[in-house]
Amino acid sequence: MPSSRKNSRQKLIDSALELFLSQGIAHTATRQIANLAEVNEATLFRNFGNKYGLLQAVIQEPVLLKGLEKEIKSHLHDGESVTLRDYSLAFLAVLETQQAFLCSLIGEADNYSDELKQELTKALQQANQALTPLVPQLNSPLPDGSTMAVLHGLLLSYAILRYASQLPKPWLNPEAYVDMVLRLFAEGDRPSQPQPQEQPIRDIPAATVHSLMQQAKKAGNREYAIAYLLFGAGLTPTEICQLRKRDRIADAQQHIVTIYGNEKVRQVPVNQWILGKRYGSYNNNPVSRWLKSRKDESDFLFVTDLGIALTSEDIERNWAEFCKKSEAEVHLWQCVQTWQIEMLMRGVTLENLSILSGLEVKALEPLAQRAKEKLALAQALKLDQKGN
Repeated sequence: MPSSRKNSRQKLIDSALELFLSQGIAHTATRQIANLAEVNEATLFRNFGNKYGLLQAVIQEPVLLKGLEKEIKSHLHDGESVTLRDYSLAFLAVLETQQAFLCSLIGEADNYSDELKQELTKALQQANQALTPLVPQLNSPLPDGSTMAVLHGLLLSYAILRYASQLPKPWLNPEAYVDMVLRLFAEGDRPSQPQPQEQPIRDIPAATVHSLMQQAKKAGNREYAIAYLLFGAGLTPTEICQLRKRDRIADAQQHIVTIYGNEKVRQVPVNQWILGKRYGSYNNNPVSRWLKSRKDESDFLFVTDLGIALTSEDIERNWAEFCKKSEAEVHLWQCVQTWQIEMLMRGVTLENLSILSGLEVKALEPLAQRAKEKLALAQALKLDQKGN
């Protein structure tokens, strides 16, 4: 192939890529491409047949995928651990600049040959494989290679819908949409945590609990209410996120939440007394104050500032901040154990605690032993203080 012809062909590909990305395929004419490439339009037809033949050549260009990788990396934080959320927002930020191309790529599909469609499929597969390393800690229960494909499909759909229609709030907000998508990936975005009964027995000292409660109070009504349910009802982050307003019963005589598990439903009392300190009353407490401060209409008991249901990942992120400020290394599963041990120390039987917690009696037996140890120590200290 003569050098001049090769140069003309590459110029046409480069010009087409530039115009396709900036104004879309449908609004790009072959004459525009030829003029930008500074070649005769007949050269375009001779090399590619038509605009869609040129599109096929553009899709095959390695520079297209490399450019996408480079743009996404530019939106990520160098030297920091990249989460699936970070990556998703970076991906959407890049798509924001290419919406015309994406919409016309879909809109022009009726004109594509089978060969062009095959090239598109191949390009998408290559993109999924090439971009996966950008999220090194990605761990998903989906089959190999499927996670990024599903994620990219959801993000691409949002980018096209946002460009082509007027989406209602909160869909217009990329962060809100990403948070909703990541709820689908909640188990794959981080290693699964063992259940509380599989952990060593490590209840939290009373002073540390009260310090964490104070940090939560300073953080805001929502965080304070969540901490109240962690220590006052022994709920897990997942259970807290699933609560609806109607799942709560509160009056002068009681404060109860209903938990809907996979196999059974149970009710759990929310204690107003936590390790010797009272936090409000049954009908006036951190949870009721959080609800009064709400302006949204969501049925979920806990939502983000955008009115979207809170995720366990949100709770874990806030919890890490509480611990940092309190200078205490405490895990969320310890909150569950702390509540369970306190219930046993107050006289709740293993059988009744099994009903309240949803755990088998056998799983609670080590906690019962810890409760006995704490009661024995408290009794010995009390005797010494009396001088007996």
